[in-house]
Amino acid sequence: MRAAALLVALAACAPAMAAEPVLELRVGPQAIHATTEDIRDVMVLESYPPKIQLRIGPAFARAMSELTAASIGEEAVLSICGEEVMRPRIMERISGSGMMLSPVPPEKLDGFVKVLTGEVSCPG
Repeated sequence: MRAAALLVALAACAPAMAAEPVLELRVGPQAIHATTEDIRDVMVLESYPPKIQLRIGPAFARAMSELTAASIGEEAVLSICGEEVMRPRIMERISGSGMMLSPVPPEKLDGFVKVLTGEVSCPG
């Protein structure tokens, strides 16, 4: 009984493990990362090719706003689990809590949604 109580006490004191980044926005050497905790909502827009609409939390939205404000005219790389999804050119500062991923390869759609919602972890 004492050993079980000690394990419970240790578990309560252990720092929470940080969630792994699932989404990266990179412009040159600078990058910002989002975990599933930063992603508030994931919605698939049925079109061809399909699109994924994200609602992101305030910390990632601020970081994205700062990065894009400093990178107008540059090419960005957006990746999910290290796999490139798109390469948009930044035309203006991106602010707000919405983010659209398009185009998403149809064969990757289900896997990306599962990762972004936290249903599965990044492979590897």
